[in-house]
Amino acid sequence: MPISHRYAAPLCGLLAASLLAACGGSGNPGNPQPPGNNSANNSPSNNNPANNNPANNNPANNNPANNNPIEADPFIECGGGLLGCNGGAVCQDGVCATPPGGEAEIALHYERDSVHPVAAAPNIGCYTDPTALDDAVEYTEARGRIEKFGPGGSTQGLCVTIYNEARFFEDVMTRCETIDPTDIPALEECFEVDPCRCDAGDDACLLEIGYCGAIADSGMKAQCTQRWAYDGANASRDPQKESTLIYGHMTSIVPPEDPGNDSEGYFAIPNVPTHTRLVFKVSGRKARWIDTYEFGPILTEVRDDNGTAWSPWGGNVISIGAWNTIPSTAFVPAGIQDGNGAIAGRINDCGEAGRTIDLDGQTYTIDAPLPIANATVNLAHDGARLTYFNGNPDDTLPEPSRTTTNVLAVYAGIDVPGGPNTISNLGRLDGELVPLGTRPIFLPPRSVAIATFEGNYLPATW
Repeated sequence: MPISHRYAAPLCGLLAASLLAACGGSGNPGNPQPPGNNSANNSPSNNNPANNNPANNNPANNNPANNNPIEADPFIECGGGLLGCNGGAVCQDGVCATPPGGEAEIALHYERDSVHPVAAAPNIGCYTDPTALDDAVEYTEARGRIEKFGPGGSTQGLCVTIYNEARFFEDVMTRCETIDPTDIPALEECFEVDPCRCDAGDDACLLEIGYCGAIADSGMKAQCTQRWAYDGANASRDPQKESTLIYGHMTSIVPPEDPGNDSEGYFAIPNVPTHTRLVFKVSGRKARWIDTYEFGPILTEVRDDNGTAWSPWGGNVISIGAWNTIPSTAFVPAGIQDGNGAIAGRINDCGEAGRTIDLDGQTYTIDAPLPIANATVNLAHDGARLTYFNGNPDDTLPEPSRTTTNVLAVYAGIDVPGGPNTISNLGRLDGELVPLGTRPIFLPPRSVAIATFEGNYLPATW
């Protein structure tokens, strides 16, 4: 299947038939449009989020002498006094990472069926020298459409919820902890709650999930905002808008500019801050859709539409059909077990302003991030299989024999244990191992987590 570009910022790739192909946020870095491509870098990697610091470990600490390791950070598996890595793996940002054999390369997908290697080396400066998120915050309307993975009908009528990422980790690490871990249905029910699954007028439910702005009862609202009160560290932030876990939600509708569209859902959620790590969740009927979370979006591009500030972003959702067929296609015949889920995404370079590429006798300026081939994706807590996909944009399939990313740089972790995890990517340039982004996630049971890497930022002032 082709990679889609049908909205203001290019959106996530599709499934081929029922196969997980790719995912992204600000744009599809594997398919920039030459010439005149917009390089908004809206899906940065997240190396060191507030309250969860999986990157603050000694990457060289592969063989610690400590035979009594400290209590493990649930987001990491090595470094910081923990035992080291085996089998030639190196400890990269708290994750045992397999070094790739070949050199990292980038490729350009500029037509529906055309992928071209690029002679230039990937730009990885944002991974080795991340930029601080210290710009002034603007509150914009996050707008986009919802792409689906696999068969499942229209994505209209689905729930889009936007969270503060650091607070999301704080919430999910505690809210369901009293439930018996062997009671998988109860755990799933606890994690599934979102604004669309609270009954109308149920302020207690909204309080439970930290959606302070939607609570009508003044006492409960005060209790909620006290729980999530903003500390005032950045004067450009609005304490009233920030004192919440959830910035907003919306049930997706027909795209206003495309009233005849009966397949794609559209959302426009106001008062979402720029320069802030977010989590986008898309949910729907359990019989048709799998709750899908995207980690790492940061709105950096702000547009103006008749005096209204807004930022482009796309939502993604996995259909139940894809959930049921992806594992067997990736050679996991037992499927995704109760309490587990899947992780998927794409690994890209940092993009480069003014980057020129010669293609078929013409020179194009390609600012956008491009997918990196020959990179490894590594999880702190492994699943049944980490699979890489082939390089065919029209028929993107798992290629189980691959041990590194292909030219489309798509990966998927299948049957991954639910709970905290960290993704860390590794490449090789001029023979030297180089980091290609690290991101913590939390995988609720029976869900899919999307983590696409298009850059890296240090934590914002909070």
